[in-house]
Amino acid sequence: LRCGVRATGRSRRTVRMHQTLEVTGADARTIATADLVVVAFDTQARRSVEVPEALWAATQEYERAGPNPSPHPPA
Repeated sequence: LRCGVRATGRSRRTVRMHQTLEVTGADARTIATADLVVVAFDTQARRSVEVPEALWAATQEYERAGPNPSPHPPA
């Protein structure tokens, strides 16, 4: 199995991601996909906040590290 995650969008307070789970090898195929919206939330203040810059940096580093294992962009 191979799992891929791709950031597909962002705003000041949210990150949109597309995830794919694939079978590899001779019987290669996509078996599951998901779209995810993550909201940055301050539990102390009980409100949404701007996405931390460290999260953006980590996401960009992951995507630069090599070929994205999710070859299927969201529909």
